Amino acid sequence: MNVTGLLEHILWLAIEDYSGLWEVVWEVNTRYPQLSPPQKKTAASHAVRTLLSRRWIKLYQCQEPYGTLTPLRSEEYEEALSETANWAEPGEDAVSIRIGATEEGERAY
Repeated sequence: MNVTGLLEHILWLAIEDYSGLWEVVWEVNTRYPQLSPPQKKTAASHAVRTLLSRRWIKLYQCQEPYGTLTPLRSEEYEEALSETANWAEPGEDAVSIRIGATEEGERAY
């Protein structure tokens, strides 16, 4: 698996729109269909954590569908990323976790 390429693709998702964590998993699925579902989630989680550590993305909470985005505090990131349900496609009226690029992330891209 090309980790650098994956980070680039995930960063683009965050630049293009506020993408849900489930969309990160879909991106991994598209690029690496040979991975098992747990490996795909691990790769997606690692990519998001790496981009967060570089301060290239932030996490947001969103009331679906496409409600107001509320930025999470960095202290809340680990809890949000550890919740399995946050990586699954949300139902209508659910609360989701989305990623969005920072200015620094846009420059790095």
